[in-house]
Amino acid sequence: MGLFSGITIRSKITIFNIIIIIMTLYTLGYISNRAYFEQMLNRAVESSFTEMLLINNNLDNLINNMESQARLLSIAEGIQNEMELHDYNEFRSLDIIPETMRRAYFDIILSNPLTMSASLITSENRVLFFGEVENDSVREIMTPEIIKESKEVIKPLWIGPYVVELQDGSTQNVFVVVKSIVSRYTGDFLGTVFVYVKESHISNIYLNELIESNASYHIINDDGGVIISSNNEEELYQSYGEIIQGIQPSDISKSNHYRIVDIGGVSYLQNTYYFKKLDWRIINTIPLEEVTIGIDDVTRIILSVGIACSLVGLILAALISSSITRPLSHLAKSMKQVRNGALDKRIEAKRINRSEVGQLSRGFNELMDDMESLVNDIEKEQEKRRDYEFKLIQSQIKPHFLYNTIETIISCIKLDFKDTALKVSKSLANFYRGGSLSRGNDVISVREEVELTENYLEIQGFRYAEYMDYEVTVDEGINNFFDSEINASTDC
Repeated sequence: MGLFSGITIRSKITIFNIIIIIMTLYTLGYISNRAYFEQMLNRAVESSFTEMLLINNNLDNLINNMESQARLLSIAEGIQNEMELHDYNEFRSLDIIPETMRRAYFDIILSNPLTMSASLITSENRVLFFGEVENDSVREIMTPEIIKESKEVIKPLWIGPYVVELQDGSTQNVFVVVKSIVSRYTGDFLGTVFVYVKESHISNIYLNELIESNASYHIINDDGGVIISSNNEEELYQSYGEIIQGIQPSDISKSNHYRIVDIGGVSYLQNTYYFKKLDWRIINTIPLEEVTIGIDDVTRIILSVGIACSLVGLILAALISSSITRPLSHLAKSMKQVRNGALDKRIEAKRINRSEVGQLSRGFNELMDDMESLVNDIEKEQEKRRDYEFKLIQSQIKPHFLYNTIETIISCIKLDFKDTALKVSKSLANFYRGGSLSRGNDVISVREEVELTENYLEIQGFRYAEYMDYEVTVDEGINNFFDSEINASTDC
């Protein structure tokens, strides 16, 4: 209360309106901004998941295509027949591989542009190489564990990626599709086929869908969250948590979802799509500022509209507060004038309306009318009281003075002071003849008052000759002024 105790009502109303407008503007801006942000975010998520669904379908087609290649190789008649009939020690190079086996390879593998090359390993661990892969660089891939696992599963097995060396000396990142070869006639295990697929064939799927310039795609496996495919080749074989600081693979569930993450102080929209077939997770990361690129413009528009509305609101608030406080100001001004003595001050009739302030103004006028009437009555009563007291004093003065003067005259006669008695009688006659008491007036001029006073003092001088001496000095300039006639006190 102390904070606003010295502020006028108009200022209080204005401050209150400003606070309300600012709070309303802030709330409206925040809600609008948040709603637009959510709308933009939902659109970005929906668009991203649409892209990722397309990537998922294209990836599924590629996977099925390569698995079909591996299956065709494993059941190719030329390959099965040769592997059942020949000593594999003879197969040291493509040049000495039987024609039927080479024809099957060329018909199946080379007809598909996605397949880079293939290798066959017999049940006796003899390796046959087809295509451009350098033999020694892929031997370490053909581990007994991989071969055993491929025998235990019906569908082709995907492993990798790996870095392999090509016959021209360059290197390539490849995935390997592994499929066991089982005899169509006896069901015996004949060997294992390894089909090599370039990682770039997989990354090209989402590179074609990459719209945002700063967006990134990663495919991670379920084995420690290793990046097995990326739009940035340098990130391959690294842990996703090392590339995206603060994000652990365990944080990314096996479900389609999105979330906002902070990476290096920058907010990103992270969308995850679970590729169930190979237990992969496709992750799309987009800078949040690209998702909400238009939100600044919307914020500026909202602020502009809000400021315009605020100005209109302030003008209306000023008008409303003025309509409320103007009558109060007039009332306060009138009360101040009354306090300074202007009891005739009233609120003008045109300023009195049916509002609460109007009723208060009407009541003020009525109160002042009653007060002025009461003051007039009091003044009249006081005037009457003064007149009564004056008359009472006069009635007390006249007989008392007269009696004392007559006593003085009688005493002078008894003492045979005839001259003194004559002078006192003459002064008494002049007193009543020249004063207003003989004419019944309550006021006389100063000149008459001086004459009356001299007669009075002369009479008193005869009475108190031993004790009294007097001198009358009057400024001639005041002789024409008037004064009340109270000529003698009760102790005369």
